[in-house]
Amino acid sequence: MLATVLAGLLAGFIAGVALQLHQPVLWSGWVYAALTATFASIYTVAVYRPQRRVFILVMVLASVAGGFGATGMRAVAFQGTALNPALEGRDITITGQVQAMPQTGED
Repeated sequence: MLATVLAGLLAGFIAGVALQLHQPVLWSGWVYAALTATFASIYTVAVYRPQRRVFILVMVLASVAGGFGATGMRAVAFQGTALNPALEGRDITITGQVQAMPQTGED
């Protein structure tokens, strides 16, 4: 039973990641956070109150939500640090100032 549950969790998580990677437009970070929280709460309830008939199905669906939500939150975080699309393909000039020279140390 344990091996079946673990296989279901892994397959569900991978399916959730794959679904999110095929999503054409990212949703808000709050939606992904809610999906991940849903995964955590369903998982907790299923572990402490296992119903034999629906236990594996619930665990797989919860792990799909967890994989989808975690991947979506990571994508939203990376999207926030992306280069502005208006700057792509353009030459830009960057000016900097050296504050101090590198110091040699034990590390």
